[in-house]
Amino acid sequence: SGEYKMQVSTYFLAVRLLDRVLSQQAIKRSKFQLLGCACLMIAGKLEEIEAPSIENLIYLSDNGFNTESLINMEMMILKMLNFKVSIHTSYHFATRLALAAHFSEKEKEFMLYLLEISLYDFNLS
Repeated sequence: SGEYKMQVSTYFLAVRLLDRVLSQQAIKRSKFQLLGCACLMIAGKLEEIEAPSIENLIYLSDNGFNTESLINMEMMILKMLNFKVSIHTSYHFATRLALAAHFSEKEKEFMLYLLEISLYDFNLS
């Protein structure tokens, strides 16, 4: 219900968590949206001041799953990754690099744009 604005770092962390899970276990196509939302929920809890609620994630998925299955998927992910979910991403590295190299705002935004595009190309991830 409404628009959800999250930090870009949340998105990068969610994708990184998703990649880590998929590298360890095959997930049925029918569970992929559930997995993605669970990764977003975990990332949101780490990166956001106000994480997306379970109800909001279910609403955004057009009721593709229920509360219990989302919580179960979150627990599966956390166990699979041994609760090691607070990890650095390319976004964190890029923002630190921009600061250390004294990038202009335009240079920093361009670098982050390229990073975001790389998330959509599996050959670059």
